[in-house]
Order: sequence, then structure tokens, then C-alpha cells
Amino acid sequence: MDDTIEKLHREVTEFAKKYQLRRTSDLACPSLNVSQAYALGELIKGSKSMSELASYLRVSLGSATKIVDSLELLGFVKRKIDQNDRRSFVVSPTSKGAKTFSDLQKKFQSHLSNELANIPKNELTQICDGLAIINEAIDSWRDQLEETQ
Repeated sequence: MDDTIEKLHREVTEFAKKYQLRRTSDLACPSLNVSQAYALGELIKGSKSMSELASYLRVSLGSATKIVDSLELLGFVKRKIDQNDRRSFVVSPTSKGAKTFSDLQKKFQSHLSNELANIPKNELTQICDGLAIINEAIDSWRDQLEETQ
């Protein structure tokens, strides 16, 4: 099992570098970094409080604030005072942010499709299934860890 974990770590690390660290300029969106793209993608699903966004991104509230500040300067998100808790803000995407993210997502998926074109569909399906199992295991482990703290 140790060799398997070591190999998994090596392969995931290598994949993450290739997947996450590609230049957004390659995708015709030089204005967004990886953290901003993840945040905007989550906000496209629905408005979030700053603490919800920080939790999703697994960053501190201060880091989430910096990400939102930069997205706000680009005109991609807007903040409103939370009507249920006037000390908090709710962040939502603007129409410009939604369009930018949609365009980026299409270009990214096209780019990824080209990169993976030589892998048969059934093997890609197996990879997706395997990644889903890993993600579920990690989520379960993190949930248990949070319950004990």
C-alpha cells in the first residue's frame, strides 16, 4: 500500500501542476489567476457569504477577502450587505463575471479535450470514477477530522 500511496502522490502532484498551473493567458483570460477562477466558478453556482466562500476555497477569511477584492476591481463580482446579518456581506457574480467565466470554462474544456484526445473514452470514465472515489474519501476524512476538533 505504501508504494501505491507514494505513486498516487507523485501522479496527483504532477497532474495538479499541469492542470492548475497552466497560464490563463493560454486560455485567453490573462486577468484571472487560479484562485480567482475557482472563486468565480463557485459564485456562479449561487451567491455566498464571505465565510462560505473561504470555507469552499479552504483559505482564511482574509485571503478570501483579497480574492473577492480583486474580482470586484475587475467587475466580475459585487458585494451586498447580508439582510440576515448586517455585519456580513454576500458575494455574487456580475453579468460580466458570469460571461467571462462561461467563456473561460468553454475554452478550458476545449483545451483539456485536445490534451486528452488520445485517451479512449472508457479510460477517461475510469479516471473520473477513480477521482470521485478519492474525493469522497478525502471529504469523509475531513468531515471526521472537523467533528473531533
